[in-house]
Formats: sequence, C-alpha cells, structure tokens
Amino acid sequence: MRWLLAGLLLLTLSGCSNEIKEELLYGTWIMESIDGQDIHTNDFFVIRFNPDGTEMHASPLYEDSVNVRWFHGEDYTFRFLSDTKRSIRITGTSPLGIPVDLNLNILKLTRDKLVYFYAEPYIAGAYISDHRPITLRRPKDDYSQEITGTWEYEMEGKKFRMEFLNGEMYNFHVLDGQSWTITSDLPERYYLYGDFLVVYTVKEWDGIERNHMHWHDNWHLEIKGDKMYMTAFRGLDDVQLKIIARKK
Repeated sequence: MRWLLAGLLLLTLSGCSNEIKEELLYGTWIMESIDGQDIHTNDFFVIRFNPDGTEMHASPLYEDSVNVRWFHGEDYTFRFLSDTKRSIRITGTSPLGIPVDLNLNILKLTRDKLVYFYAEPYIAGAYISDHRPITLRRPKDDYSQEITGTWEYEMEGKKFRMEFLNGEMYNFHVLDGQSWTITSDLPERYYLYGDFLVVYTVKEWDGIERNHMHWHDNWHLEIKGDKMYMTAFRGLDDVQLKIIARKK
C-alpha cells in the first residue's frame, strides 16, 4: 500500500502534553487498523522497538505495481524528539536503497495498544504527511515453541500440511492422491511475531480475487493444544478465511 512504504519505519508521538512511559513502547507491535478501518491481513506490518535505540520493521514491500514480497529489516534506529517522548524519529535505508527519516506522533500508548500518526515523514526527498491514526496491538501470545512440528488442514476439498522445522524454515505439502507432495525443493522461510504468522503463498483460493500478487500470506494465530486456529481477510471482497489445523 502507498502508506506502507512510509510505514517502512515509523513512530512519533504527539497529542497530549503528558509524558508517556518509555518502557511501554519497547517490544513488538502488530498492525490492527488504520483510521479505525480494517484492512487486508496481507497488508499488515510489524515493528519492534528495543531499549538500545534500534528498531525492527517488517512489512509488505511492493517491488512493482503487482508483485509484493515480505520484508524484514532490523537495521534501523530511533530516538525521542521531545521531553514528553511523544515524538519519535526513525532513520535508516529502505530495501530499495531509499533514505528513510520518519517522524511519528503517539496519540495513545498502553501496555496493549499503540496509536500514532505520521508527521511529515521524509522519504526520497519528499515530505509525505499522513494524519490518519494507525492502531497497533501487542501480541497476545508467543507461539514460537508450540508451532514447531507438522500441522494438517483441509481447504476447498484439498488437504495440506505445514511442517515447521527450526524456528525459521518450513515445508508445505499437498496430498496428491494417496501421497504427500512437497511444494518446493527446499524449505521456505517463515516469520512468526508472537501470534502473527507470515508464510509463503502457495495457492490461490477459489472465489478470492487478489488485487496484487502477494508472495506471502499473513495469518492471525491461536494455538490450543493440538489445534491451530488461523484467520485472515483476503481479496477484493474482504473474504474472511478461517482454518483449523491439527497437529500430527
């Protein structure tokens, strides 16, 4: 999305004059909505602020007008611009080689919610203000241990398996007749941000027309015992997908 490049590193706080609690900012944040409106799960981004002044940003990266891949970068820094610590500047270089210098204004910060807007982010020689409030949430759980292993689910009459190997790579299998067929020669990279999963796109679902070709699919997760609940919004018609995968 257009604002996501400007979302390629973020944060500034403003609004109230009282000082925020700096320690509440640190940690991982997952996008929830923009200007109060839900967006497609594949267009969500994730950020993490560290006490040492470094920042991680992970988001869709539009390589052209059609193709979108997932970007995960940890080579960014941030600093507070005011005594109230409600203004933040993030600096670094985008994966396209463009200098990034973003100012963020924090409207609300609690243990579980972060709301801010962009105040004149400077990208590629231009100021691009966007005062729509962006809301992020803290992950509710960390499933990095529970996700390891093989999970099987059915979608549109076909059976699939995701085999999460070592915290970074996974295999994807499709049941072809009586045997399972792996979809690539090598494991694919996956990213797990607490309860938010990013995996490689392996198929188009019937009845869902995408407006762009994402090379990743994002999912909200909830794991209870041997069941993994995966939900997402996809396509031009905001189709809600719900998958229940069972551990093998």
